[in-house]
Amino acid sequence: MKLADKADYSRKEKEQLTRVGSFHGNSLRKGIAVCLSLSLCLLPLLSACQRKEERKEKKKLQIGVTIYDNYDTFLSGYMTAFEKEISKKRAEGVEIGLFRYNAAGSQALQNEQVEEMLEKDCDVLCVNLVDRTAPSEIIDMAKKKNVPIIFFNRELVDEDLAQWNQLYYIGADAKQSGILQGEMAAEDILSEEPEKPTPEVPLASPEDAEEVERRMAASRKQMTGAAVLGESREPVTEESGEAVLGESRESLPEEKQEAVSEESSEKSQDKAGNAEEIQDFVLQKSREDLEILEREASSEDAQTSTEEGTEKKALILSPRVDKNGDGVIQYLMFEGEAGHQDAIVRTEYSVNTLMQQGIPMEKLSYAIANWSRAEAQSKMMQFYPEFQDRIELILSNNDDMALGVLDAYDKIGLPKDKRPFIYGIDGTTVGLEAVKKGNLMGTVYNDEQGQAKALFQLAYRLATGKKGPEDEGESKKIIRLPYQKVRREDSQRLLEEKEEK
Repeated sequence: MKLADKADYSRKEKEQLTRVGSFHGNSLRKGIAVCLSLSLCLLPLLSACQRKEERKEKKKLQIGVTIYDNYDTFLSGYMTAFEKEISKKRAEGVEIGLFRYNAAGSQALQNEQVEEMLEKDCDVLCVNLVDRTAPSEIIDMAKKKNVPIIFFNRELVDEDLAQWNQLYYIGADAKQSGILQGEMAAEDILSEEPEKPTPEVPLASPEDAEEVERRMAASRKQMTGAAVLGESREPVTEESGEAVLGESRESLPEEKQEAVSEESSEKSQDKAGNAEEIQDFVLQKSREDLEILEREASSEDAQTSTEEGTEKKALILSPRVDKNGDGVIQYLMFEGEAGHQDAIVRTEYSVNTLMQQGIPMEKLSYAIANWSRAEAQSKMMQFYPEFQDRIELILSNNDDMALGVLDAYDKIGLPKDKRPFIYGIDGTTVGLEAVKKGNLMGTVYNDEQGQAKALFQLAYRLATGKKGPEDEGESKKIIRLPYQKVRREDSQRLLEEKEEK
């Protein structure tokens, strides 16, 4: 082969190799690009799977909690019960981190706390709102991080709860608490037996007095001339039959003795008969007058008032309740917060329930004491000089304010038996102790321990996708636990149950 041909062949061979290399290079680059694209698409899924796997292996989750005020007595007991539930799960070998914050009554501060909990990679948030009408910022932050929120105790409005499918609420029905408080007060008020005065025998009418005088005069006339004990007597002749001075009846002939005895006996019988007749007349008139009084009293008791077609019996209230005897219960209302849903509902339904029981009500005044014992005491100290013993009933939206009222009465020095009926709501430990001692007439138990348990179970389920051994049912958007009435006989049992749990 000529040298020129060899050179040409070599050149063509290089060109062919270059084309082949270029083809393979392009194919490789395309393959790498495809792989990178797939990797980017699968990365979130792989990350999520890895996160779940890490959770499964480490059994660890993070729970963030923020409450509106650490000094709230009910929430303090609530959080104690919640941490006990966490401790039980930790004892099973599950590692749980808890981040707990106090918003101190500031919604702005609570928003910052939620942001911080999300930065700490909390798996679920438990929020006790400061302002139930302003949850939007918290919801937006959690939604971006895809972290579910459980609101508790202070219920947000329905429209806000519907913003996202990962929002939940645990609490109780405020309407029920108001109704039970009103029922309990009504039962106690109506169970007090009214004091019924003993009917007095009326004085005789002028006509009756004249009739008695006439009969007595007739009796005296019949008795004229009869012997009077201790007076001297005229001699009795055979014609007149009168007694002879100095002579005994035995000295008379036997026939005369019998005649005198018969006459004396007849006069005694006439005298006794007249006296009995007068006595019977007086007693009969008294009975007739008493019967008239009883009929009038019975008529008053049976008197009914028609209201919208329904007949209601007029009530007679005991002086133990109705101190001024006007047939109306004068009361004070201590409300939690201005504009707070629970405060509004509890106030409305407690009073309405009393009125539906037929008890006339008059509100002397009300106070917004912000669920605070100290504020309620201060307000009561202001009320007392104005109303004093006119106050017959005090209704409070929670136990702490009811206890503040008691503190005021203690400071004033009013004896327990002179105080009005006082009722609270929540059934806190200190509230139950006051009921046990008889200082509060009653309270309505808000199951803090049951709610705390439900809160932890839902938080655990949302964070891990697992159910606890006592966890039943599916995750509901709203979980409400029932209230119950608490009287003196119930208080010790509930105190012991709290201690056991």
